[in-house]
Amino acid sequence: MSETYEQYKVDLDGILGDSEEPFPNLKKLGYVRVRLRAATVNWRDLLVVENSPLYIPTHQGLVPLGDGAGEIVEISSKGSLWSVGDRVITVPNCGWKQGYDVADFDPVSGYGSSNVDGTLSKFMIVRDDGVVKAPSNLSWEEAACLPVAGGSAWNALFHGPTPVKPGDFVLTEGTGGLSTFAIQIASAAGASVISTSSSDDKLEIAKKLGATYTINYTKHPKWSEKVLELTGNRGVDHVVDVIGLPTAAEAVRSLRTGGQVTFIGFLGGQAPPPDLVNTLLAGGKTARGMLAASKPMIEELVRAVEMNNIHPQIGQVFDWNEARKAYAALASGSVVGKVVIRI
Repeated sequence: MSETYEQYKVDLDGILGDSEEPFPNLKKLGYVRVRLRAATVNWRDLLVVENSPLYIPTHQGLVPLGDGAGEIVEISSKGSLWSVGDRVITVPNCGWKQGYDVADFDPVSGYGSSNVDGTLSKFMIVRDDGVVKAPSNLSWEEAACLPVAGGSAWNALFHGPTPVKPGDFVLTEGTGGLSTFAIQIASAAGASVISTSSSDDKLEIAKKLGATYTINYTKHPKWSEKVLELTGNRGVDHVVDVIGLPTAAEAVRSLRTGGQVTFIGFLGGQAPPPDLVNTLLAGGKTARGMLAASKPMIEELVRAVEMNNIHPQIGQVFDWNEARKAYAALASGSVVGKVVIRI
């Protein structure tokens, strides 16, 4: 094994630098060394590189990214949960290892944020319980898509007050990594999916992923009216909202009486619509804020991906030396699905 290895680090001026690091010894019991094979870029990773005030402060020299897939190449003890050669994916919120209660979520313990090094590295050392088994039906690139986007979609659909069930209507926004996962997972669960986008071409991909109906919101700015038309004036049971305030009012108006919207992202910002709370109250609707996924949620997702043979939608794959291009691709908003870096 080489005495050094490569990893990317974040400088506080926002530049990603590729560095050569000495190979650390695996001394602590209960840890494993993972040879990473692929990682993916999520929206929060753009905030990390920018050291954005909207996210946790970034430490100088942080190794970024939370999504990763690889194989165990070394274990520190015979009693390890793992064996050399096991295929694994990361648990990005490495402090949320048990249960489903968001009160157990630790915002500063996630891989690739604050001072916790992430997955844009040839190797990483993690605790035994900092990874889970990778789905047997996925490539390295596909498996790396699961933890953040897939885990968040799973949490949104199945771990709120009213989990998705067969026959429900689910509305998704856009065709980014999380939304494409939500389409696939909800469809596999027997729900009818309504997908929105500004592009007819992207909506065609949404249909192939399992969307039952599509709405181009540039043609239908008040798209909640179209949603009501498609659902017989009933509304949808669930909305997975990745935008935030710009879409909040239409999302809530799209809900049936007693429906639920899960707010995951904040891709845009503006003043909240004045009737938002009234619309929630008058319809007995629920607005839920959500924070990624716990380890048990990701394990549930892995089983569902294998059982339903779900393959994540990958928009672009970049080689190791093209990491900066991967960030730029995600920032452009043009990619349908996930942006992957092959390691």
